[in-house]
Amino acid sequence: MADLNTTIQENLLALVCYDKETHRVALSLAPPSVYNPVFRDIAEAASSHIDQWGEPPGEHMFDLMNALCERKPDIEEDARQLFSTLNEIKDGINSAYVISQAKEFRREQNLRTALTKATKLLQSGNEDCMNEIEIALSTYLKPIEDSLRMGTRLW
Repeated sequence: MADLNTTIQENLLALVCYDKETHRVALSLAPPSVYNPVFRDIAEAASSHIDQWGEPPGEHMFDLMNALCERKPDIEEDARQLFSTLNEIKDGINSAYVISQAKEFRREQNLRTALTKATKLLQSGNEDCMNEIEIALSTYLKPIEDSLRMGTRLW
């Protein structure tokens, strides 16, 4: 799972925008940077709302969507279509399944990052790189659940 597929992105974004129980977990597992462009814009707006108000935008998504479309008229049609989709699916999402898919995505991304960093360190020729590699691997390969239980943002 190199990228989040569109369906998982829609479901995660609906959790971020509407679900008072799982919005923070969904946002931690899939920050705005991992979404496709229009999804990313909406995720950034929802994330800002959560940071400011401590809860998902919910019914205020309409206001956020209007503000986004004013700022970026070139994405208005796609954004409004996505907004409509989010409204249609928000109440029927199996959040446990979506979160498990996001955890798998995050695990794979962390593994890729750890291996890339370890490879660069090995190729550096530094004799003391093994300690740095071990630190990099242990940092990126921590179980995701531990980070989520602590309420840590993963980005």
